[in-house]
Amino acid sequence: MNIENVIGLLSPADRAKVAAALVPFKKQRADKLHERDFTGYLLTFESHERLDPFIQIVSLLTDAEYWKQVREVWMMAEVVEPYKKIWLHLFQSKRPGRELLMTDADRRAFAAMPDEIKIWRGCGDKAGVRGLSWTTDKSRAAFFSNYAGGVRRGALTGRCGRSQIVASAVCRKADVLALFTERGESEIVLNPAHLHALEISPICPGNGQVGANRNHKKKVLT
Repeated sequence: MNIENVIGLLSPADRAKVAAALVPFKKQRADKLHERDFTGYLLTFESHERLDPFIQIVSLLTDAEYWKQVREVWMMAEVVEPYKKIWLHLFQSKRPGRELLMTDADRRAFAAMPDEIKIWRGCGDKAGVRGLSWTTDKSRAAFFSNYAGGVRRGALTGRCGRSQIVASAVCRKADVLALFTERGESEIVLNPAHLHALEISPICPGNGQVGANRNHKKKVLT
């Protein structure tokens, strides 16, 4: 729930007090934008609510600033699925300077990868399998599968995964839009249209292990 939703629950008198208190904050936001401090401007929004304000300032950004902000806003985006087409458009931009999307460490790690890459994705259910965010680390995929069934995820999306799964697939290195190594996630971003050999396995309740229950079988998705 964002601040506008919270304010809407207040009495008229309390809403007026909050509005008055927000005046300096709104001025600070405007000043950041005027000073071209785009990082500072976006930091005035909740971490998971920065996509819309970013889109609104895209035309103001240099190519270098664009790719830097795509990276930073993506890193903070906790809910991607409803905005998949927007994110694909951003990542597939023809603007120069695309190499700035990844750090030196990212680029070194990516250069060392094979032409075909084994990847995993943790989801709350099968509906989320064909997403943009994958990882080369199976254990991280299991972590995010369990996260998908948690309280925060439910608060952000209005739903929690009830049958958490981990999907595995293979992708071509040439189809990868970005590799992000921050936070130890080894995150692969790609258009899910380029997934190959896609399979899903359940997360066994209580232990977070992928496909450990012999009664569960992997399902190949075509």
